[in-house]
Order: sequence, then structure tokens, then C-alpha cells
Amino acid sequence: MYFECNLPRTIPAYYAPEICRKLQDCVNTVYRRTEKLNEACDKMQAEKHMRPATFHALAKKVFDNGSDHFDQMSIDNLCTLVGLLYTGEEYPDREEFPNVDVMYDTAFVSTKDWEALRHFGIGGSDSSVLMGVNPYQTEEGLYFDKLGFPERVKDEGRQAIFDRGHFLEPKVIETFCNMTGAVQIPETRMFRSRKHPASTANLDAVLRMPSGKLVIFEAKSAIDCYTKAEEWFGSNIPPNYVTQIHQYMGVMDDPRIEGVYIGMLPCTDHVVAGTYIGSAYNTDKYFHQYEARDEVYEEEILQAEEDFWKNHVEAGVKPAPSMNAALDRTVNERYKPTPKSVESVPVKTLLYEEYKGLYERLLAAEEQVKTKEKEFESISNYRDTIRNEIIELMDGAQEAQLTDKDGAPMVTIKNTLVRKESIDIETLKQFFGDAYEKCRRVSVFTRFSTKPYKPKKK
Repeated sequence: MYFECNLPRTIPAYYAPEICRKLQDCVNTVYRRTEKLNEACDKMQAEKHMRPATFHALAKKVFDNGSDHFDQMSIDNLCTLVGLLYTGEEYPDREEFPNVDVMYDTAFVSTKDWEALRHFGIGGSDSSVLMGVNPYQTEEGLYFDKLGFPERVKDEGRQAIFDRGHFLEPKVIETFCNMTGAVQIPETRMFRSRKHPASTANLDAVLRMPSGKLVIFEAKSAIDCYTKAEEWFGSNIPPNYVTQIHQYMGVMDDPRIEGVYIGMLPCTDHVVAGTYIGSAYNTDKYFHQYEARDEVYEEEILQAEEDFWKNHVEAGVKPAPSMNAALDRTVNERYKPTPKSVESVPVKTLLYEEYKGLYERLLAAEEQVKTKEKEFESISNYRDTIRNEIIELMDGAQEAQLTDKDGAPMVTIKNTLVRKESIDIETLKQFFGDAYEKCRRVSVFTRFSTKPYKPKKK
């Protein structure tokens, strides 16, 4: 069979109840589509001598016109539409990879299907969490995500990033191929490692280089890659992307694949009313890096993913917080009840004796913070006193130089004028109320505090 599907027929009991029905419906839909595609492909091959690769490309055009319409049409109707689209052009064959299983073909799932099916394994972009180099996610957050716990507070910026990546991915690949002479090999399948079945890989592209060797290509686009130039300087790749591309190579486990090229296209996003509508980009600013295989590191990544899946996801054991306060707070707000996600929360009663140690640790930490703040304030005052002495010596100049006895500059000191504009909010509100209301933005956050309880006097 040209089209494969190896998703679980029934949803394991460890998934969150809120997502089980959605996952089951999605799996059933993908299996029905796969059966329809195989029957139609066999029919077109027998009657029209159409190669499976060509049928795949033309059937995808039919599917892209609407997944609901595709699901409703009969096999005969699908064959008719594919036949009408056929112009005699033949499409190149894909490569087959012996050390992976095919979970499903991403060309024939909707975006919502794809997002749901990500719960069935750990992908390349998840790997950096388990290797401790992801700046946006924790193991606890990954646990909630993979089990399908509902998000109480949505990450509004995440969808725009996903939409941008989907929009620009073909352009990043095309730019690389034009620059290097590489040829893209058709590939839209989601793969699963046979050695480590929890690990999956959804490749942006497989390319054949002019030398004949195969490489994986990972397409990236970002609005801030030049403001973070140190992460890409020379042959550097940001650490979370390094784990991602090595995870792909580890999952594929194919000696023909010698490495990964990762291409970056700087861009500017266009967002209207919170909705991504496209990006401006300049391919002249495109750049790429290469990462060769490292089988030892790849095995380390896949083993960490297998351990996480067995010991946490399947076992239903939540990982400990990361001790990164900002990330842990984000996870709490996204998946747990907080004043930001629940309109009315009653007073929660906790037994003092049970949590006395935790409370005393908090008091000790806050006392340390106060002590360090006083030390910092003292040091800052001392520094500012020295600065004032030097400023007085500069006698009103914005720049001074310390020189050696021969007049050669040794140190440059600047006390530069800085002009900063601000808006008088009260005046704006009083005289330009409409403009104030249009520009006003409300941020919702929580303020943590503690105080000993004092009974009210009667």
C-alpha cells in the first residue's frame, strides 16, 4: 500500500478525558481517508497506468480544496477529479526509509487534525525541553500538552508563529535549492522510530544534494534572528534547534542521511486584529547552517524521550517544576486554575501544620531578597558617588579621555545627553478621551503576598 496509517486504533486511557473523543474521531477520519486513497490509487494505476507518486500529488490538490468535501466524495469521484487534473506531467518518486514506521501522511490531514495527532509522540521541537535547552517550555508543560489537558489561558502569539512557519516554509526551501542546486524529494509522511517508538519526526524536506547525498532540511523564519545574532554567528545554531535536528536524524536512523541543513529567512510579520495575514521577507538576507550526524548525541535524545514517555506520560506521573520561576508560572497559568483563568475562585483552605515548612522556606527566601536588595542599593549608591566625582571633573563635557603621559588615549568616558519622550496620561485622558480609549490596553496579572492572620477586634 502506498498510503500508510499506523495510529493507535483505540485511544490509551492515560490521555486527558477532554481530548479522548477528539482524538478517536481524528484517528477514525485518517484511517478512512487512507483506505479511500489506497483504493483510488490502485484503481488509477490499473486503469490509467498512473504512478502512485503522481496520484499522490494530484490527490493532494483535491484535498487542499476542502477536507470535508474530500471526505464526502466517493472513490469514483476522487478518481475522476484526479484524472481531470492529470496533464501528463509525472512527479518524482519519494525515498523509502527502512528504520522507521509511517504514522500517517500529513498531506491529507487538516491543521486541526495535525495538532491533535501531535499528542501521539514526542516530536523534534519537543526534544529541547527534555534536554534542558528550551527557553519557552518545561517538562511539566510538555506533560500537560502531550496528555491533552485543556489550556485555560491560550498563548495568543503561538498561532501566529505557526501560521508564519507554514506560510514561509516553501520559500525557505526554494531559496536553499536555488542557491545550492539541491533537489527536493517529495516527502509528507510523519515517521516514528522503530527503536524508540515514542519519538516522531515530521520533516520539512528531504533533499538530494548535487553530490548525490541525502540531507534533511529544516526551514526557519524569524523576526528577531538578527537581534539575536550571537546565536547564529559563524556556524552556531540556537541550542533548541540543535536538539531538534539531531532528533530528526536519530529517528530516521538512515546511513544515507549525512546531516541537516537549517535555513533561516528573516521576515516581518503582518498581523491585523490579532490574526496573522502574511510576512514580508527579503531572500537576500537568507542564510543557512549545516549540522552533521552525531549518533551518540542522537541516542541520548531519543532515550530521554523514551524515558519521559514511559515514566511520565504513560505512567501518569507529573514531572517536578523546572525551578525556572517564569516558565513555571507560564505553565501554571496555561493549565492550572489561577485568578487569570477562573473568574471567581473561593478562598482555598490549607492546613497550616502540613505546609508550615513550605511557608517558612518562603519567608527565609524573602528575607534573603531583602538583604541582597539592601546590599545592591548600598553598592549602587557608592558607584553613583564615584560617577558624580568624575562628572564634576568633566566640567560639563559629554566625553572625556584618560590618556597616558604621552597623550595616548587609554579610556573613553561618556556622559551623554539622552532625550526621552513620554505621554502625559492624565492630560490625554482629559482632553482626548476617544484617543485614550482606543490606545488603552489592559494587562491582567497576579500579585503575590502573604501576611499573618490577625483576628478582628470585637
